[in-house]
Amino acid sequence: MSEDIPEYIPTHDRDLDLWIVQLDGLIKHALRIRDENVMKYKKNVKKAFEMGLNMQVLLMKAMLNDMIKEKDTIKEKQDG
Repeated sequence: MSEDIPEYIPTHDRDLDLWIVQLDGLIKHALRIRDENVMKYKKNVKKAFEMGLNMQVLLMKAMLNDMIKEKDTIKEKQDG
């Protein structure tokens, strides 16, 4: 490995940080897709499209909250 680039040392805490950032970005992206109706759906198909994206966002938010709680638990254990 090059001396200029520090070696990435994976830790559970650091991995959680990466997942939290990724999920936050995916949530924002899904909401934008829903709000802009990028597929130009109409009527019932649009409602189904919005419902599917809303369910996806709810699941990602639940995952995000679980990861934040897990990160807090790790920090509490480290702080003693």
